[in-house]
Amino acid sequence: MLKRLPARAHLSLLVLGLVLAGCGEKSSPSSQTAPPPPPIQPPPPGALAAFSAVAGDGEVTLHWRLPTDGSATTAVIRRKTGGAPTGPTDGEGVYDGSDTTTVDRAVTNGTSYTYAAWARATNGDLAGPSAATARPLPPPPAAPGALTATAGVASVSLTWENPGGSFDHVRVVLKAGSQPSGPNDGLVVYEGSGTSATATDLVGGQLVNIAAWSFDSYGQISAAARTTATPTAPAPDSQDVSLAAWSQSHLFPDHPLSGAGDRDFDDHGPHVTARLHYVVDGANVNAVLDYRAEETAGGDGTWAAKTFTWTLATVPAGWTFDSWADSTDQTVEYVDTDHDRDRFPSSGSFPAAQPIEHIEFVGSTSGDDVGSGTTKDDTQIWQINARARRYRIRR
Repeated sequence: MLKRLPARAHLSLLVLGLVLAGCGEKSSPSSQTAPPPPPIQPPPPGALAAFSAVAGDGEVTLHWRLPTDGSATTAVIRRKTGGAPTGPTDGEGVYDGSDTTTVDRAVTNGTSYTYAAWARATNGDLAGPSAATARPLPPPPAAPGALTATAGVASVSLTWENPGGSFDHVRVVLKAGSQPSGPNDGLVVYEGSGTSATATDLVGGQLVNIAAWSFDSYGQISAAARTTATPTAPAPDSQDVSLAAWSQSHLFPDHPLSGAGDRDFDDHGPHVTARLHYVVDGANVNAVLDYRAEETAGGDGTWAAKTFTWTLATVPAGWTFDSWADSTDQTVEYVDTDHDRDRFPSSGSFPAAQPIEHIEFVGSTSGDDVGSGTTKDDTQIWQINARARRYRIRR
């Protein structure tokens, strides 16, 4: 069974309801304040402009320009061998700052380096990279100095002076008809670190052009040193030698001072023997005549003899005579009974290949026949004639 509430209780409940209704209105979404807008972000930085790497001797000079809109104020540069840095922490750091150039001296000549550069904004944002490659090198070597060519027989002797600096070796090139256009144009006469060489097997009388280049160990090449020469033609392997005709007369044999009779054959002959032969003696070719005249049976043994030698020709140094074809020995043997000159051959001449054409002898006369000491009487080679002819010599 419900009880009636007092009037005072009804008033309290009414007030409580009104309070609760006011709180519900304040929590409505339509009555909340909007949040503030987010802060404005700066634009991303522009990349570095005109980034370049210029190689020098043991250094690389780097240049760049920062963005003109001020979006970046510093540059970050790194380097690497074997490829480009893949990011701002890859490779070795070279520069981090606000300048627009720097020199990297922590490099080795002959090594290729790839540089990567980023532009950096004040908030740390990066733009890039820009890349450039450089290979530091020393100055190229100077050209060989004092290049001299001396012509020889089918050859040219060369001398030069090697430079200092980065010089490693020299290449000497020879070419006929025109100057070598480069170290690979022509015949390579020499390559190395020496200072002389000889080009052989050249064409005599043909001018040759010689050029020499210095190289360093990095493959750099100098300007060319140049000269020319004309080798002389070699002498032929064989050539003819002319022998002039000549004649000699009254050649007397020797007669011993004792033990060889009384100087007169007394019509006992004489018996004459003469052997003509040819001897190659070093550089000389000689005609040799062995002569003897002696009394025949019934006399007192008078005799006279002598070996006569004539030099027919002398060859120059380095040459020899070819064989003396048909220059065979000729032997004369007879008994003189006519007190007159005797010619051999009796008509005509010795074979045409022989230098001696003919010989005339006197064996006996009406007076004393052979000399005593320095006295010369009648027994003699009356005349010997050599013909003009040509012989071939060879090297």
